[in-house]
Amino acid sequence: MEYIATFVLAALIGLGVALFRALRKLNLRDNEQESDLEEWVCPECGFTVQAGSECIYCYTKKPR
Repeated sequence: MEYIATFVLAALIGLGVALFRALRKLNLRDNEQESDLEEWVCPECGFTVQAGSECIYCYTKKPR
């Protein structure tokens, strides 16, 4: 009986860790979308882009 309780506890902890990692990956994707709202300077033309992932003047993509 003691082994069953230990097994169930270990399974619940493993499930909790798996859920935590999955939610964390979802949050990382949300942060990528928020980075499109940050201001950046276009490396090609020097224009300060206030929002977006592409320069509105030379259409250069935002560097990562």
